[in-house]
Formats: sequence, C-alpha cells, structure tokens
Amino acid sequence: MPPEGLAALADVRAVPGVMVLQQRTRTWVRWEAGDERVVRRLLPVPGVILYSFREGQWYRLGGHLPAFEVVSEWDFQPLHDVLFPAPVQPLAPQVGPWDKITLYLRPDTQPRPTTAMICPLQELLAWMDTVPSCRLAKLQAARNGASIFVLGPRLPLPPSAQRLWGDTVLKPLGHCLEPDLPEGVVREALNLMEEEFLIVTVGGAEVLCSSDLRALNRASVRLAMR
Repeated sequence: MPPEGLAALADVRAVPGVMVLQQRTRTWVRWEAGDERVVRRLLPVPGVILYSFREGQWYRLGGHLPAFEVVSEWDFQPLHDVLFPAPVQPLAPQVGPWDKITLYLRPDTQPRPTTAMICPLQELLAWMDTVPSCRLAKLQAARNGASIFVLGPRLPLPPSAQRLWGDTVLKPLGHCLEPDLPEGVVREALNLMEEEFLIVTVGGAEVLCSSDLRALNRASVRLAMR
C-alpha cells in the first residue's frame, strides 16, 4: 500500500504478529492468517494490494502466477515499533509561575453533599438541644462573632444557614467556582498550607486553619452566646 496508508493500522498496533516494512514508495504489511481485524482496516486504503501465501509462494489475491516482488520476511518490524519508534517519556506537569486569573461563583445545578455550614449561634444551639451528644461529637466548629462555621456529616438545616460543599475548598450549595478547577490546583495557586481551608461565599473568601476548629459541644456554644 502507499506509505501514507499506514495510519489506518493505528488501532491494531497492539495486535500480535502485525509486521511492517517501509520503503520509499510503498509499505508492506504482514499479519497472522485469519486475522480479519487487519484486513478490515486495509481494504478502504486507496492503492492497497492483497497477497496470499500458498504452496510455499506468494500470490496476488485471485492470481494464478507467483508474485516474486514480495520482499523477504527478515526485513519486517513489529507494527508498534514503526508507529512508536521510541518509548514514550512522561513529563512532570509544569509548576508555576501562575498567570493571574479571577475566581468567582457561578450557578451550579449538580447535586452536592453538604460538608459544612455557616449559621447564627442561636439557631445552632436550638438544634443542638434536640440531638444526642454522640452526634455532636462528629462535628467541628469555629466561631466568628455571632456566627459559627461547622464542619462534618449529617448537618442540620437551620433557617438562616448557608450550606457549603467541598473538601478543603468550600463553596455554597448551588454554586461552583469559575473556572471550575480541581481543589488541588486552587490550593496550589493560592499557596495554601496543608492544614488550611478556603471558604468561598457570595460575600468573599477567607482562609481557616484546621487548628482553629474545636469539637462542637453545648457548653462551648452557650458560653459563646453570653
């Protein structure tokens, strides 16, 4: 077949027994007898000529006289060596310098699990008085004035609460970041430490350190209310 037809065999490069010999004006291909995967990819190639091997000789398909132009089998190479003449060398992703980008919130319709919330202290305390202490033990919190940030599973739904989703880059439910970058990329771009959370709300963004979180309990919330 013409040399440019070799690309038609790209998706059978891993098939055992497919061998190739490249010449200046034509390319020869050999494969295991009965493997129709190669034949199906060669038939649409313009200028392809098929040969069959019988009684120790090569014949053009449908021909009765031997075809002596067929080249020696010792000159062939495996197809994968021809299409990939050198091993693939993986490259590490480039780290910085970062171009300046603007992150903002945009509406998001994908359902997300709530992982944190911000709500008034008074509303949280009213809920805490209705649940057992074992459930509160799974939650962590940090106070900010009359509001409290709560992190953990099975969070309540206080009337004024702002629910958040994410692992270490927290966004309001119903919103996602634009551009929608993985959390690791956002953290690296903002140079966040391993123990820091990024909390993004409609009012802005702030960083919270995990060392500022405390186990949630009724006594500490009542004390904060005073």
